[in-house]
Amino acid sequence: MSNNGLLKSSLAKKYMMALTGLFLCLFLVGHLLGNLQLFITGPEGAETFNLYAKFMTTNPLIKVLSYLTYASVLFHAIDGLVLTIQNRKARPVKYVVEKGSANSSWSSRNMALLGTILLVFIVTHMQHFWYVMHFGEVGHVLIGGESIKDLHTVVVDFFNPSFN
Repeated sequence: MSNNGLLKSSLAKKYMMALTGLFLCLFLVGHLLGNLQLFITGPEGAETFNLYAKFMTTNPLIKVLSYLTYASVLFHAIDGLVLTIQNRKARPVKYVVEKGSANSSWSSRNMALLGTILLVFIVTHMQHFWYVMHFGEVGHVLIGGESIKDLHTVVVDFFNPSFN
């Protein structure tokens, strides 16, 4: 057992990795379901998405969940690095013969690589959408007499850029 890091034992760290990973998967499902509204066509689709985006940016419970998501991403990444380092220190000498495919799947053997690719995607996604929403120049639309950010146009323009 290890006495350093955020948690005391390697097993506890693995449970926390699993829990944060499950939470992040559930977040992704919710995020996908909300963003599926982008497939509603016409002005009502844009209005529906913008109202959804306004709700997601103003609801206090959603704000708490977003901070929990940020913390989960950071904890999951740091805990993964700590566990990898601990596992390598526990067995400094590699096996003479290693048949990874006999004992584990390709994805479990390459989890660090896949996690890194996912982290790069998350950072890029946050830069193109979250940062623009909070700090960029975003137009506004009038819905129900209220001026709200036109995030529908931000997303549509990102995926369908005009080269005029």
